[in-house]
Amino acid sequence: MTDLLRLTPVSMVTINTVFLPRGVYASALTVLGLTLLAGVLLAAAERKGSLAVASLRRGVTAAFAAAALAYAAFSDTVWLGWLKADTVAFLGLTSGQKVERMDPALAAFAARARAVIPGSYQLYPPREDGGGSYPVLRTEYLLLPLRKRRDAEHIVVVADAKAGYDRFRRRFTRGPVVLEGVDMALPFSADLYVLRKRP
Repeated sequence: MTDLLRLTPVSMVTINTVFLPRGVYASALTVLGLTLLAGVLLAAAERKGSLAVASLRRGVTAAFAAAALAYAAFSDTVWLGWLKADTVAFLGLTSGQKVERMDPALAAFAARARAVIPGSYQLYPPREDGGGSYPVLRTEYLLLPLRKRRDAEHIVVVADAKAGYDRFRRRFTRGPVVLEGVDMALPFSADLYVLRKRP
């Protein structure tokens, strides 16, 4: 409850990295609890035919209106802060420069991978098995105009916990998929690398 009176500002690094303070969550839960309590009291008062029902209704309406205005002011202040921060950080940059500033590691990996991969690649994890995550989709975007195919010579692995590569045996495994004779084409990091199948 002490967080309600001391709301910390939302971190305004960029709109892509939004972290809400605990006070916002506490406020939302408190409003939900008070709404439930007000509804129960209103229903009980209507059953008894109390004269306070009209006053209670007006009070609940005024509380919701005040909460809506407070939320609007808070959210507009936060959005304005994000807009200012993003304007300072990204104004005048090209799309490529913006991506490099937001995701420098992925941008560097994609640039080096484009130099290694001649035309097409196979991406792990596949979209049907967790491949819709932010790093995978961002890498797929950064690798354009290269083509993603199901059975390509090069394998791009991005943050795939199920994938494993044994350098000594030159074996790539991911669940039931086992590929022998696979060479490391680009060892960027432990969870970002490019493999090449032997012809």
